[in-house]
Amino acid sequence: MVNIISRRDLESGIKRVLFVEPQSGYSTGFNDTVRVETLGPEYLAAAVSDTVECQLADLRVSGVDLEEHINRFEPDMIALKCGYTTDVPVAADLARQIKRLDPSLPIVVGGHHISLSPQDLYIPEIDAIVYGEAEEIFPMVVEELGAGRRLDRVPYLHYQDPAGEWRTSVPQIKVDNLILHNDPSMNDRPETLRSLCDPYRDSYYFLYYPRPYSVESARGCRYRCSFCSVWQFHHGTYKVEGWERTFREISRIPDGSYVNIVDDLAIQVMPQENYRDSDAWRLANALIESGNKRRFWMQCRADNIVRNKELYTRWAEAGLDMVLVGLESDDPVELKRVNKGSRVNVNEDSINFLHSVGIKLWGAQIIFADWLHDKFDHLTEYNQRLGIECPQFTIHTPLPGTVDWHKYKDQLITTERQYFDFLHPVLPTALPIHEFIERYVQLYRDCHMPLSELKRMIHIGQVPREGVITFLKKFRHLLNPETYQSAIDLHERWARSTAVA
Repeated sequence: MVNIISRRDLESGIKRVLFVEPQSGYSTGFNDTVRVETLGPEYLAAAVSDTVECQLADLRVSGVDLEEHINRFEPDMIALKCGYTTDVPVAADLARQIKRLDPSLPIVVGGHHISLSPQDLYIPEIDAIVYGEAEEIFPMVVEELGAGRRLDRVPYLHYQDPAGEWRTSVPQIKVDNLILHNDPSMNDRPETLRSLCDPYRDSYYFLYYPRPYSVESARGCRYRCSFCSVWQFHHGTYKVEGWERTFREISRIPDGSYVNIVDDLAIQVMPQENYRDSDAWRLANALIESGNKRRFWMQCRADNIVRNKELYTRWAEAGLDMVLVGLESDDPVELKRVNKGSRVNVNEDSINFLHSVGIKLWGAQIIFADWLHDKFDHLTEYNQRLGIECPQFTIHTPLPGTVDWHKYKDQLITTERQYFDFLHPVLPTALPIHEFIERYVQLYRDCHMPLSELKRMIHIGQVPREGVITFLKKFRHLLNPETYQSAIDLHERWARSTAVA
């Protein structure tokens, strides 16, 4: 049996696609401090822009009304994003809202999380779920739906048949170990259609920087951290576009902008490679020679930084402002626990070096549910001693699609997706939940960047005063114990249910 979509204007094909970026299911944290353009829809819109008119309803932005967008734009298809685990209930509610407005309007869902756990949205209101990287698949979906044809012709798809049964054309794909530089599949992608997000640019922010842009130059990861689903999503491959394409993409962005390089593994140089022969070195040189005034944020490995200090010195000159390093822990046992493949002394060496060349650190660190007070005390001292400007404390969360999910899923106190936001412990805590949350909040109080440093950055013109004021207002939410009341309530319900059992 096959799925045939009926549309009132089917003969004319799909002419208008409305992309929908949901209000994030995150209760706080990332959503409070970072809101950037949505690159996935920008790539997909570019892939069909020759035949289809595309608009975006960015529901993260205050005042954006989905019903008003649909009534005004009259789309022939909705492309709904479900990138985070916490977005599942949000996306489901949006799909129901859309079908109440127009039962004949097809809804196609895509994104990181839903590719790894598509069953989460096997609901009647959704017509199809696109798996994985979709620049090649999405135009096929648009064509098939527009012609009233059968979705079983489209590969890498989950779809409903006329009986309401879910079918799939997604093959079994094994995890490989491919590293592809100057990869044709990356170089041949359409350039991002930034006009999709430009209407919302004034409402985007990256910490204290207003109106940021995003660039993707690599996909996947060559490492195998147990808490991360990136390498699973990309089947173990790590693909990088040529530096010339990246340079062209950056050059399209207004000079003076803040640019978020979204790669999970940026400017990576292979251990056997000389950094001066790398595309990362050529790109930095091209930016310097062009007189670049943009500033950049990247995610990089500590061991890559330590091996290639001259490369990062060059990037500091090219405009590298801040690096996210997945420190995860300063305990070798815990690093092994998550299969990080790094060492504590290398992490510290990378931090000290970055500071020596004027690059700020976003230090991502994991808080484990089995911690007692001494671990919280130690982590506070660690962050203060190393002067980590932007500490990120994520509560260990076994996400669907990760090795940790399979390891810990029988110990979870809930599988409700709205709690998988790295701020709700979804495993039993060793400390009473009230104490665990108190210590978690205190970490941010004790370790975030001093106000004096922010004032210094304003004084030297590194950040705008208005951006800092806006950031501090949002950051206060992290410091408010009431923000985490839902985590306390969750654990108390779980405790009562286990006591009764």
